[in-house]
Amino acid sequence: MEWRGLIGTALQWPWPSILTIYLRLNAALWFAMGLYYWARITGFVPWRMHYFWDMPLTWQSAIVLYAVLNLVTAVGLWLTAPWGPIVWVFTIVCQIVTHSALSDVFGERPFRIPFYVFSVFIYVILSILARRSRR
Repeated sequence: MEWRGLIGTALQWPWPSILTIYLRLNAALWFAMGLYYWARITGFVPWRMHYFWDMPLTWQSAIVLYAVLNLVTAVGLWLTAPWGPIVWVFTIVCQIVTHSALSDVFGERPFRIPFYVFSVFIYVILSILARRSRR
C-alpha cells in the first residue's frame, strides 16, 4: 500500500466526529472522578483510611477543589464547548502540580502525569486533523 494513498484516506475520515467522541469519553472519565471526590466528601469512600471530616484541611481543600473542577470539566468536554478544553487543561495542570510539586502533602501519582500529557497530546492531534478536514 502506498503511503500517499493512506494519508489521503486518513484525511477523509470524519475527524470532527472522532474528536467529539474523544472529548465525550474524556468527559465520562472526569465525571466519574468528580463523583468519586463527592463520594469522599459525603463519607461513602475514605481516602488513605481517613474520612473527609477527619482529614487535614489541605486534603479537604484539594478534594473540594477537584470535586467541583472535575464535574465542570466533564460538562465542558461533553458539550464540546469552547471553554471545555481550557478548563480541562487547567484541571490537568492543577493535578500535575498537586501530585508533583506538592507530593509531600498529597502523595505521588506517577502514572497520572504521563496519562494526562498523553491525553492532551491526543486531543491536540485530533483537533489539528479535525480543523484540516473542515477546510
